[in-house]
Amino acid sequence: MDSLAHGRKIRTDRLGLCRGIPSPYLQESEPLEPDPNAQAQFCAEMVLAETRSLMVNRMAAAIAAQYTAVFVLQRHVLHMGTMSSLNPPSTRSRPITPSTLNPFQL
Repeated sequence: MDSLAHGRKIRTDRLGLCRGIPSPYLQESEPLEPDPNAQAQFCAEMVLAETRSLMVNRMAAAIAAQYTAVFVLQRHVLHMGTMSSLNPPSTRSRPITPSTLNPFQL
């Protein structure tokens, strides 16, 4: 499975299988835009300042472990990404389907 910088190569077959997904920066560009008022901090500094929870790291590790297990054991990538928040606590995954790929097909 490829990560494509543009959607021109994304095609799904009649079974709904595809050869690539949009690059992460196309799916969610907001995390790449720096906050002009923020100072760079390491994760440990953010935890000490209580601007980041230790639970975020554990949640991200659990999601990454699940993605890895599915890929290694089943050779599938089923989701384009998973977004998480602790305020309020929520997690949302975006499955790879023709309808979720449609906005990225130029």
